Amino acid sequence: MRLFTTILLHLKNSLFILILSAICTSLFGQVGNAPNNFTTGITVTCHVSGYDSDDGQTRAGLYNSPETWIKTEFGKYTTTIHNNKATIIFHNVPPGEYGVSLYHDANKNNDFDRMWGIPTEDYAVSNNAKRMMAPPRWEDAKFKVGTVDMEIYFSF
Repeated sequence: MRLFTTILLHLKNSLFILILSAICTSLFGQVGNAPNNFTTGITVTCHVSGYDSDDGQTRAGLYNSPETWIKTEFGKYTTTIHNNKATIIFHNVPPGEYGVSLYHDANKNNDFDRMWGIPTEDYAVSNNAKRMMAPPRWEDAKFKVGTVDMEIYFSF
């Protein structure tokens, strides 16, 4: 009987946490997605060239810490490709350290496609950071946003 009561109490607590999480998600947006709700800040414009075609779209993420790097975007952007080029604009970015990663989502499935862990779609990272057989490191990709709008150039 005591085991049954313990299990019931555990299930009740788990249900409470699940309901609370659902309420918070509906009130504040998707958990783990940090939206850019700032009304003032710097504009970071990313110019991307070197596409093989205008097919698909470009998906980009702006990251603001080593803990969130390539995991949880501070800001994200999706755009089309014209004449083998794309422009991504992050508005109202507060001063600080950031990194950008982007990829050519050629098949528009909203995923960075890989085969056996190896990317099958073109990608680029700020500062042209690269690593063999591993994602680029935050230390290599980060850049400073100050008090002046800035432009970054990427090429596949």
